[in-house]
Amino acid sequence: MALATITDLSNRGVCIDNEARAVMMLNDVSAIVEGYTGQRFERGEHTVTVWPTNGSFDLYGKDITDVAAVDEHGDDVPLRQVGVYRWYAGTDRQLTVTYTAGWTEVPDDVVAVVCSVAARALSIQPGQMGHSQDTAGPFSFTIGSAAAQGAAGLLPAELQVLDRYRRVGHAIHAASWAGAAV
Repeated sequence: MALATITDLSNRGVCIDNEARAVMMLNDVSAIVEGYTGQRFERGEHTVTVWPTNGSFDLYGKDITDVAAVDEHGDDVPLRQVGVYRWYAGTDRQLTVTYTAGWTEVPDDVVAVVCSVAARALSIQPGQMGHSQDTAGPFSFTIGSAAAQGAAGLLPAELQVLDRYRRVGHAIHAASWAGAAV
């Protein structure tokens, strides 16, 4: 689902000639933003498969609530929150975890980034993606490679905004087992 709307684009002065293309671009940019940040911004229910280490696992998202887990046999597994993102299940078996997380409204600065990138991409004709230099008589212009990439090109200022929401430093849990080279 897009993190910004056609109305958000229009309110920022973007002329929408092709609404279907604009919707597609908003969806594409939203996926790029969520991929870069590692966040899902809409509040909703999420289901993940986890393999606890030493009985615990991490869940990520804003305002995590309604956490429930079942094991591979469909039996409920009691959980206890032991950290901001850490949950204790008391088992190392594979679990299917369902939880609710996310923002009730997409943050305004994230909407602004999505609109900025989409507007830039919409201003470039599809056949010109990746075109970064042009000359007309004695005049020439060059745009940076990030801007020339269209929707995929996040500029440094946009990255700086998104970095506030980026999940970094995820713990990687490794376990050894009998017979494995460690």
